[in-house]
Amino acid sequence: MLANHITSPSGDGSTDAQDTLLVHATPTYTHNALAELVRRGFVSCIVSQNVDALHQRAGTPRNRLSILHGCICEEMCDRCGCRYLRDYDVGTISFQKTGRKCEADACEGDLRDTLLDWEDALPESELALAERECSAADLVLALGTSLRIEPAGSLPLLGRDLCIVNLQTTPKNAKAVLVIHAKVDDVMQVIMEQGFGLHLSPDGATWEDCGT
Repeated sequence: MLANHITSPSGDGSTDAQDTLLVHATPTYTHNALAELVRRGFVSCIVSQNVDALHQRAGTPRNRLSILHGCICEEMCDRCGCRYLRDYDVGTISFQKTGRKCEADACEGDLRDTLLDWEDALPESELALAERECSAADLVLALGTSLRIEPAGSLPLLGRDLCIVNLQTTPKNAKAVLVIHAKVDDVMQVIMEQGFGLHLSPDGATWEDCGT
C-alpha cells in the first residue's frame, strides 16, 4: 500500500514560521492508523512526500518508509548511514553538514540533513524502495495527494489496483478502480472501525477492538 501526503519545504534553507509549525506538529488520525496497519502487517510500505516526520513520530519504522523529499528533523551519517530523528529542525538543506557527529561506536562520521532543495534529485535508495513496493502492491492507496508532482505522482500506477482519496480531482483518477472525494481522516476512520474493527483510544495512545 502507498500513503502519499504532500507538504513542501521552504526551499531556501531558512528556519521560518512554517518550519517551526512542522517541527511541533503532531500525527493525525491517518498517521496513527497507517502506523498501526504497518505494525499488523496489512500495509507493507508508506511512501511520503512530506518533510515533517509525522509518520516516524506516529511509530512507523523507518525501514517501512520511503521519504522522497527528506525530512527537516532527520540527519544521516555520511560514513555509516545511521539516521537520527531529532525533535528540532536540523538547520540545513540539500545534504549539507549539520555540524554534529555520528553517535555510533567508533564512527564519528559527519551528519548531514536529508532535506531536498528544489534542484536536488530524489534519493536513489528512497525512490528504489518506493518503486519496488508499489510494483509489488495488490492495492495502492493514494491519500490526500494531488498526484501532480513527478516522478512521485506516477508511482501509484505501478501497483495492481489504485484507490485515490482526495477532495479534488487528480490527473490519475481515470486509472483508479475507486476514487473517494472525502477527507482522508474520515475515510481512514471508516476503514479502521468497519474494516478492521479497531478504534483509537480517547487518549490516542492505543488501538482497541470496537467491541471493547
